[in-house]
Amino acid sequence: MRTGGRKSGAPCLRAALILLLGLAGLAGRPVDCLVVRNEEGTELFRAVLPLGREYATRYIHSVQKTPVEDYYQIIRGRIWSVRERAQSHNAGLPFAAPEGGRFILDPPWMTVEGGRQNWPVIHLRVGDAGLGRNEFRNGSWRPLYSEFPGRRLSFWPDKTTLWQQ
Repeated sequence: MRTGGRKSGAPCLRAALILLLGLAGLAGRPVDCLVVRNEEGTELFRAVLPLGREYATRYIHSVQKTPVEDYYQIIRGRIWSVRERAQSHNAGLPFAAPEGGRFILDPPWMTVEGGRQNWPVIHLRVGDAGLGRNEFRNGSWRPLYSEFPGRRLSFWPDKTTLWQQ
């Protein structure tokens, strides 16, 4: 029997150990990521995309000279189109809801959602400051047109862990 009012540190130690093991388990769990490669297949960068997180590309339409934004998610190892936003519907830009989707008019933007389009990889020809002004967003916008002008980039779904970041 104890005397003197000292308490055992065992419950605190157990709680700290459980917390530490839980964090280690989460950091080692696979999460979706997007790997961006150049024409030679060299990895240029990767973006971690936890379940449900979107990434986006943006460009200036060559004819309309207005911004177009495409939003994607990785689902079961494929890249799914979530929505496309444009400020014009001329020159080949969307103007109607796809089957299973919807069209939203919210000036100055027109948004097409849904459509169930998906791909194993997306190839993107990057323009430059004068044509295209392609950008990538996973958080903030990244100017692909100044980093990789005129290059063909491939966006591949992959898996990573927080340990590997």
